[in-house]
Amino acid sequence: MALPNFSIRCSALVFRGNQVLVVERRRDRQSYYVLPGGTPRPAESTASCVGREVEEETGLQVVANRVAFVLEANDHTDAHTLDIVFTCTESTPRATPQELEPGLR
Repeated sequence: MALPNFSIRCSALVFRGNQVLVVERRRDRQSYYVLPGGTPRPAESTASCVGREVEEETGLQVVANRVAFVLEANDHTDAHTLDIVFTCTESTPRATPQELEPGLR
């Protein structure tokens, strides 16, 4: 039996009061909302990845505090994604998120 193909994703859970930061992704004429995040670069820690990805996608600077949960997703094509979701604190509270990455809003 072949082992499944795993990929790692790191996501940020950023709270502002009772609100959570999400980004809108658009693909194939459809929109959906996800936590900001992405894939670690070679030799990059998962916590560093979260900070980099949030800044690249929204312009916000955050600090990863701790792992909130790990989510496993399977798209039924033998590809599995482990999403490590961190609780994060904004370095500059009340900064305005920006649309910096194509396909995100």
